[in-house]
Amino acid sequence: MRLTPLDIREQQFRRVMRGMDPDEVTAFLASVATEFEVLLTENKETRQRLLDLEEKLSEYRNMEKALRDTLLTAERVMTESKESAQREAALLIREAELQAQRSTMRISQDVVRLRRELAELRRMKDAYLGRLRWLVRGHLEMIEGHAQEFAEADAGVGLPADSEPARESAGRDGRSAAPAYAGEPAVPEASRGDARPAE
Repeated sequence: MRLTPLDIREQQFRRVMRGMDPDEVTAFLASVATEFEVLLTENKETRQRLLDLEEKLSEYRNMEKALRDTLLTAERVMTESKESAQREAALLIREAELQAQRSTMRISQDVVRLRRELAELRRMKDAYLGRLRWLVRGHLEMIEGHAQEFAEADAGVGLPADSEPARESAGRDGRSAAPAYAGEPAVPEASRGDARPAE
């Protein structure tokens, strides 16, 4: 059974002969009860302080655990973010390389096509110039071939060789040119423009 200050104050002793002075015993018991009451109060306060400290310690431990978990989570998130960024960067680089390869291939194909078209245009130009030269040469040969006939025709109508119309019909190099009238003879078959020169 636990004693209380009240138990100490109300404690009764049996009286015996030659016993102790009852007033002194009562005063001592009152003093003991007071000290015991003080000790109980301090013990209660100490116990309460201990409970408060244990509660704060528990809070600190919970905070420490939360901080540790947060730190671990932050490290994990940072690692995952770093790995994700590296994967994304590698993917972007790969896509850029593929796009560059496709662009290079397309440009190469365009260059080949343009060179082919340029070669075709040059061939067409050379063929056109060849046909034009052949046509001009044919007309010159025709004019030169009929120069004597033109001269004889001019002489047949009574024009002297040194007259103004006769001089107009002569070329710069002294060869006769075609007369400037509508009765021009037909172009020979060999000198027509639809014939093709040998390429």
